Amino acid sequence: EGLFHVTNTGPVISWAEFARAIFTAAKDALPHEMNVVAIPASEYPTRAVRPQYSALDVSKFEQTFSYTLPHWLEGLEHAIRDVQTLGTGTHGKP
Repeated sequence: EGLFHVTNTGPVISWAEFARAIFTAAKDALPHEMNVVAIPASEYPTRAVRPQYSALDVSKFEQTFSYTLPHWLEGLEHAIRDVQTLGTGTHGKP
C-alpha cells in the first residue's frame, strides 16, 4: 500500500549521461554523431525549484513485490528498437 517509485535499475546517472546513452543507442538512425555538453542545473533556469540531487528509490517496490526491474540501458535499447520498428511499419511483428 502507498506510493511506489518505479524505474529501471542501474547506477544513478545525470541527464547528460542519459542523453549520451540515447544517442549511442540510436547512432545507426542518426545522420551524424551527436555531442552532448553537460551543464550544471544552475545554468538551465526553470520556474520549478529542484533539489541539487534526486534519484528514485525503488527498494520499497522491490521488497513488496520481490521483483527487480531490468537495467535502464536494457529498457532504453528496447525503446529504441520499438521506435525504429514503428518507423518501418512492422510494429508487433517478430
